[in-house]
Amino acid sequence: MVVAVASDINDVLRVFVFGNLSSIVNNEPVVVPAGIDILLQVNVLNNMGALGLPPDIAQITENYFVAGAGSQITAT
Repeated sequence: MVVAVASDINDVLRVFVFGNLSSIVNNEPVVVPAGIDILLQVNVLNNMGALGLPPDIAQITENYFVAGAGSQITAT
């Protein structure tokens, strides 16, 4: 059961990354619903290896969340 939940979370995070890839690549802020901001900042970085992103996208995404605009994702 835990594996299924982890997989579901990774699926959601993967969709977020690809759905906002333009903003991530351009280091632009992303506005998300309240509560999701913390989920994204912590879980994307902690699960980066499990997301199965191509290496170049994984590196850009990691940079975005560590030092870029993603480190200050704002909630609506």
